Amino acid sequence: MTPQQQGGGQDGSPSFTRGSRVSKPFARAGAARGQLKTRITLLLLLAGLALLAVQGGLFYREATAELRAQLNDYLTTQVGAVVTDLDDRLAQRSQLLEAAAKSVGVDADTLPAEAPRLAARFAHLNALFDSVVIVDADGRIVGDAPPLPGRVGLNVQFREYFQRSLRTLKPVLSEPFRARTSGNRSLVALTAPLLDEEGRFAGMLVGTIDLFSPEFFGDFLHFKVGHSGYLTVSSVRSRTTLFHPDASRIMQPVAQPDENPLMQRALAGWQGVAESRHGRGGARALYAYRPLSSANWVVGAVLPADEAYAPIARLTRVLLVSGGLVGAVLIALAWLVLRRLLRPLDTLREQVEALHEGRYTGPLSPGGGTELQAVADAVSGVFAERQAAEAALADREAFFRTLNETSPLGVLVVSAGGEIAYCNQAAHHLLSHDGTPPLGRSWFELVAVDERDEVASMWSAAVAMGAPVRFSCALEAEPAPLLTLRFQAMPGDGPARYVGVLLDISAEEAARQALSMERERALAILESIREAVVLTNHLGEVEYLNPPALAMLDQRPFELSGRPFNRVARFVDCASGHPLNIGTLSIDGGARQVDLVRDDGTRFAVEVTVSRVGGAQGFEDYRVVVIQDDAPRREREATHRWEALHDPLTRLCNRRGFHQALSVLLADEMRRGGEHAVVMLDLDHFKAVNDGGGHLLGDALLQEVAKLIALSLRASDVVARLGGDEFALLLYDCPLAVAERLLSDLLSALGNYRLEGPDGQLYRISASIGYTRVKPDDQIPADPMARADVRCYAAKHGGRNRLVMSGD
Repeated sequence: MTPQQQGGGQDGSPSFTRGSRVSKPFARAGAARGQLKTRITLLLLLAGLALLAVQGGLFYREATAELRAQLNDYLTTQVGAVVTDLDDRLAQRSQLLEAAAKSVGVDADTLPAEAPRLAARFAHLNALFDSVVIVDADGRIVGDAPPLPGRVGLNVQFREYFQRSLRTLKPVLSEPFRARTSGNRSLVALTAPLLDEEGRFAGMLVGTIDLFSPEFFGDFLHFKVGHSGYLTVSSVRSRTTLFHPDASRIMQPVAQPDENPLMQRALAGWQGVAESRHGRGGARALYAYRPLSSANWVVGAVLPADEAYAPIARLTRVLLVSGGLVGAVLIALAWLVLRRLLRPLDTLREQVEALHEGRYTGPLSPGGGTELQAVADAVSGVFAERQAAEAALADREAFFRTLNETSPLGVLVVSAGGEIAYCNQAAHHLLSHDGTPPLGRSWFELVAVDERDEVASMWSAAVAMGAPVRFSCALEAEPAPLLTLRFQAMPGDGPARYVGVLLDISAEEAARQALSMERERALAILESIREAVVLTNHLGEVEYLNPPALAMLDQRPFELSGRPFNRVARFVDCASGHPLNIGTLSIDGGARQVDLVRDDGTRFAVEVTVSRVGGAQGFEDYRVVVIQDDAPRREREATHRWEALHDPLTRLCNRRGFHQALSVLLADEMRRGGEHAVVMLDLDHFKAVNDGGGHLLGDALLQEVAKLIALSLRASDVVARLGGDEFALLLYDCPLAVAERLLSDLLSALGNYRLEGPDGQLYRISASIGYTRVKPDDQIPADPMARADVRCYAAKHGGRNRLVMSGD
């Protein structure tokens, strides 16, 4: 039943009446003609623009593919030319240096004496090299050209290029390094071994190349890739930038994976052209990489995407302008054509209006084609069927009345003042609790007394605004049913009336209250738990936090509700520091030790358990996160690890800790070839202190000795007490002269130390110290420790209070 069909009978029931003749539909028909013309014009315009867009898109796609192919060829050619040039330069220098080395007939004994003559002989190589030096079999520089004060006599035995050339007896290109003289320049060294007549190593010829000399990288400084691109050269082995237009990045580590992932791929062996982001958060760029064949270097070319795809941007603007012009032409043509084609619609509208008012009785004939004539015939048929439809309307009224009376929903028709004009049987049953018919009474007078004034006020406000209104209220009955009422205004020319629908929701309200009580019990249980509990929904947003969770996150409830949990706090791996998502944590798989980082940066050691809520309708993909403080357990583990590697009396490393530090050094291929020292120290006359002053005095002496050793050495060195009065030292990157000075100062400090006993007696101590260097062929900590122990034994039996050292 529609509001236009409802009227008011004498009994207040709705009735159906025949509508009056109006000309409004025909006025709207004229406006509809203009709307139809506009819609058809827009449709034609959209079709034309779509066709243009398809054609333009295909052209754009082919042009883009062709441009990218040209860019790939251009960058590949540029990088290939630079690689070929660098390979030729390095090969030329290596061949000349190797030929010069083969032309020398010397042995290891005569090379130092022949070095000045040979250096003058090789002076012609300075045209290609920054300097040429002659190194003997022990790694000492014995000749150079051009001469540089202080260079002859330097020991390069532990330089990686010397060791590699010594092992392979082949020419070697070193890793780039900074020169200690001549302006801190960036250099590389080319070596050629000098062999005696029997093919044994007698020394080597070393040529240094200034990377930024005009004959090498110097002419690359003005090399451009496009207008704003540039070249880079990087070392694969040391992962160092050798050439870059930004001087601050030269001889610095290469870009990290998050800054330039393609660089990392190129260092791993990839070559080619690809597009990636230019720096952290920067614009995109095209990268081309190719390795050298004569050196372990990679040459790269970088071209910003803005410059590379500038032709595509210009093409896009041309296509957009062309599309706009075509669209304007299509609109003008479509408007003129449709204006002529739709003229018969005006004739049809006028004939239909006359037929409706009785001024026209003949058949409709607007002209304009068979389609429009078919519409006219259909309209004539509609008017012919109109009388038959009005006759059937009375039957429908009876049908709707029966349907309304048998509906399980209560239906009301009320006036603006709230008086009930009609109610069906269901509404009569709900409202007539005392048997009194509700017709003629205000419906809100049947509401419970304590709610009546509020409901009446809300009704008046809704009527004044003419808006739909909905109420939930209890009736004045025993027991009082709880109803929900929804009223909708009935449009019409007469007095304002409203149709309302009633529904008894007493059972639903009881269920809601029971559910609310159950929720309160669940919240009480959660808030009594000591662990932090967080409930998140299927979107990862915070739904609930108990008080321990609020305290742990240092937040208030209104600040967290509806926020994604990963923005309130983040879980990170406690070992690697990598972020972890709730979804990546094991669900129903036990607790996991992680770190919790709050949004203020505070970090906590926690144990987290993630569980999925199951068996509850509407809670699919909800998760319960239980967080426990894990700091005490981790502190206990850290204490146990420290105690396992340290001496409790002196708080120095114990034997296990010293072995671990020395094992790490020996396992590092890069550091093991440096100048490192292992020292064994044994106190002299310690037994006299123990026997004369007791073990407590001996322990105090060991603690003071530990302090003296730590003060005499560098902060980077490792000091350990192996047991009793025996100590071990590991001196990192310590040449022989430096080690001798440090150990001599330590020997003097121990010899000058005096310890006063309980009886006032002064005790003197000294130490026997043995020293050895870490050799490249040492495999286990026992190798250098055994050599140092032999020298310590020699110092003790040589009179004590002395230092026995060796330069091996």
